[in-house]
Amino acid sequence: MVKLEFFAVDHSARHNLAHTSAHPVSISELESIASGEDYDDFLPSLLSQPLDYPADFAGLPPLRKKIAKLYSDNLPFENVLTTASGSLANFIVFYALIGPGDHVIVTSPGYPQLQAVPGSLGAEVSYWKAKAHDKWSFDPKELEGLIKANTKMIVINNPLNPLGTVLSDTELRKIIEIASEHSIIVFSDEIYRPTFYPSAGDEDETPPSIISLGYENTIATCALSKSYSLAGIRIGWLASHSRNIIELCDNARAYCLITTSQLDERVADFALHSKRSAAIIQRNILQAERNKFIVQAFIDKYPNICSWVAPAGAAMGFIKFTREGKLVDDVTLCQVLHEEQGVLLVPGTCFGKEFAGWVRIGLGMPSDRLREGLEVNSMVSQHFKIKMVGESITVGVIGATGKTGQSVVDGLLSSDLDFVVTSFTRKPSVGSAANQKLKDRGVEVSGYDLEGPKETLVAQLRGIEVLISCITWEHLNQQLPWIDAAKTAGVKRFVPSEWVGPAPRGVIDIKDQKLEILGAIQRAGLPYTIIDVGCWFQVFIPKIPSGKSDHAHMKYIDHSIVGDGNQKFAMTDMTDVGKYVAQIIGDDRTLNRRVLAYTEVLSMNDIWGTMAKISGEEPPRNYVSEAELHQIIATSGTRLKESSESATHPSNIMDIAQYNMGQYRLSWCVRGDNTPEYADYLGYLDFWKVFPRFEGGRTLEQFFQDIVNGGSPGYIME
Repeated sequence: MVKLEFFAVDHSARHNLAHTSAHPVSISELESIASGEDYDDFLPSLLSQPLDYPADFAGLPPLRKKIAKLYSDNLPFENVLTTASGSLANFIVFYALIGPGDHVIVTSPGYPQLQAVPGSLGAEVSYWKAKAHDKWSFDPKELEGLIKANTKMIVINNPLNPLGTVLSDTELRKIIEIASEHSIIVFSDEIYRPTFYPSAGDEDETPPSIISLGYENTIATCALSKSYSLAGIRIGWLASHSRNIIELCDNARAYCLITTSQLDERVADFALHSKRSAAIIQRNILQAERNKFIVQAFIDKYPNICSWVAPAGAAMGFIKFTREGKLVDDVTLCQVLHEEQGVLLVPGTCFGKEFAGWVRIGLGMPSDRLREGLEVNSMVSQHFKIKMVGESITVGVIGATGKTGQSVVDGLLSSDLDFVVTSFTRKPSVGSAANQKLKDRGVEVSGYDLEGPKETLVAQLRGIEVLISCITWEHLNQQLPWIDAAKTAGVKRFVPSEWVGPAPRGVIDIKDQKLEILGAIQRAGLPYTIIDVGCWFQVFIPKIPSGKSDHAHMKYIDHSIVGDGNQKFAMTDMTDVGKYVAQIIGDDRTLNRRVLAYTEVLSMNDIWGTMAKISGEEPPRNYVSEAELHQIIATSGTRLKESSESATHPSNIMDIAQYNMGQYRLSWCVRGDNTPEYADYLGYLDFWKVFPRFEGGRTLEQFFQDIVNGGSPGYIME
């Protein structure tokens, strides 16, 4: 299956400052422009248009002739193919010309499609990077240095998305010179052409299209959605002087499209009448330039927090937000603006992680709408609440050497956020091998004594912003002195030991204890976040006849399938818990909330079926009814009460496992408590709704593949 990166798309908002299309026009407005040019009967002819396939599948000839003239008088209209959008035109170019073994060079930052699709088709992708410190300029020597023997294509975007900068005539000719020396195709996405601002330079020196520079091995795409105010009719095109390129693209187009809508093409043909299209373009350039000056005034008003390279073309700009000289977290800034103020902007990291701190703003909307969005003042007021890129967060982890604690530490240390981690461990364990490994990774290890003075614990917590407890279930009450000390020390967030799944009171004894801990946190007035992660993959690992999963099988748990095995529940790889934790605690929206983070939602039948699929062997399926499960819980509970030893004594290990896991299995596999839907009912935040673009952990299939290959041990109780 082709693997594509997640494509972030703008969504609706009260103040949509993200879109880069020019303000749309209606058919009535089109008719009012350059009327009397033999178009008085346009609507009647449109209404009488037979809704059949067109005579020419490549596109309406009169429309293609008008498009060809946008480039030059000597471009044959047969060398223009219409498509259902500029994005489809881009895809067709790649689909027709790029494949495994090819090397593609793409400008960066850039439209994500141009960077992701070549790689999805098996090509190697390199980035020709704009220099932020030099007004987003491109160095042609760096382009030459990127060329390899298998370089097939150079991809540019002019004007550039998200920068709003423009490659000049001189720069374009240098690209052509370099490409021609190596017979490389130059592909230019010109969706924002011809939006160039007169104030950016001599209007007569507007850069030409890439296909107008005398090099046949070029191709350009464009559409009516951006500069022409006609996003609703979905007409784009591709054009080239090379018949070979056009024929290859025409063949690829047949697999994607066959033909475009005749109605859309009729409207496009009507709009591209020379006087009509010129009027639309002129209107949109003036509108975008007015908006550019409005944004410039905003930036001039707040020079200490934002700056940009003023755009020279396209209806957009790229703003850098800083505080005390450091870049702010652009994703969180945009999320908070959208959720709290209804202002929609595009985070710079949508165009690559190296553009953290930048935000794209559109300039095509009516000026009053832009002013309204800016006058919310939310960009300024919220800006100071957002953590800066590179700003460290101090985190203390209690129980960092345990299984959950190890995952949490791993997630913190591998996160894009900068966490400074301290492991709080019992004093006798400070010198242990496990703690030495933490020290070797840069983790500070601090020994504690819960029997000692409270002031000592408070002193240890001074400067800790987030305190995470990974204390095991049998020691949950040891969190109480930590809660008291954390409140006194000014800890900004406490994450108590949860790490399972949501459930109401009265179903799982351990969960009830954890709810009591939550009550203590709330009574203390300590900021908190509850993080549940569902059932760990490591809990249910079916045995298979070959014995390849035996090393990971949790021997103290009954692996019978509960009921009919169809109740689904949330699941997560234990080793991925830390990834989710790092994301959650770095976001203020999760403060004083419960969050359910999970990788998959599966049933026991799904689990057994996955093992069968991965191993090629059928794991035995034994079943236990709900009534039998209640009996197991009751019997093991009675034996624990009658035992003269503690519940955690080795002689009681089977009963405690049956009792605790019996309650969990009843909650997960019968009641359906451990689901995103029930978590929502209880008021949890769903991790994936808060962080929809987060790269999740490994799947159960991947986990089981490691198991049968001899790796990924399960949760082995010593």
